[in-house]
Amino acid sequence: MEISSSLIRKRRRHSAAGYTLVEVLVASSILALGISAACVLSLAMVTQEEMTHRMERSISLHENAVRLYQLGMEPADIAGVLPGNDDLTLSYAAAPGAVAGVGTLDAQLITATILTTPADSSLPAAARGWTAGARRSDDTQPRASRTLTLTAYRAVIP
Repeated sequence: MEISSSLIRKRRRHSAAGYTLVEVLVASSILALGISAACVLSLAMVTQEEMTHRMERSISLHENAVRLYQLGMEPADIAGVLPGNDDLTLSYAAAPGAVAGVGTLDAQLITATILTTPADSSLPAAARGWTAGARRSDDTQPRASRTLTLTAYRAVIP
């Protein structure tokens, strides 16, 4: 009896010894996978935030150009008033000014071309070509852009 009770005590000590090396490796690999997934998601979110910031700033400048035209400024003067933005190109074209029920108004078609991704020269070497997905680091593909067009009307002053 004494021998069997001593074996039971030894088994209990060994079964409560701790984690095995395999268990530690599996747990640490799962943790590393989770951390790497969080890092990738964080990078994607930061990139999207940067693109959204560029779009919002450019849309605001486009709307300001429309408002300045409506207040009576000429298209040539508007570019000098708005703050510089290398990512925004404004173009103006005469638009038909006939409005039903109102008559003839002075009208301009104001088009904004917005570059939503930064120039490769402003990025660190490791990130060049990555922004906007398929763009390559040798700049053989153009930067991502969007075009917005608004027709601005203003009263014809005699």
